[in-house]
Amino acid sequence: MLSFMLRFIAQPSGPVTIIEWTEPSAIVFAWADRFSRHVNLPVDINAIDNGTHSATTLHGQSRAWDLDTGGDRSADLHLLFDYLRGVLPPGFDVVLEPDHVHVEWQPKR
Repeated sequence: MLSFMLRFIAQPSGPVTIIEWTEPSAIVFAWADRFSRHVNLPVDINAIDNGTHSATTLHGQSRAWDLDTGGDRSADLHLLFDYLRGVLPPGFDVVLEPDHVHVEWQPKR
């Protein structure tokens, strides 16, 4: 059995960067790694604090992550979305975008 985990994949805008290591990052990475190993599929981290994003995003604050699945299959992306939405604790927003899963740490006050 192959054992995949997380891959940090550089984008045309440059490498994946993270400004501050946070507990929410560790939580997202741990669950994404668990998914990867369970379904035997790599999970790619495409953006954290790098790239160009909307003004309302939490990218640039180390509180948003864009994840994708190796092979770019829509069915695999939906599996990742459903999994993360089911396992991440309250405070995480999980959004299915056309080509990635966007996760934000935005606890309700």
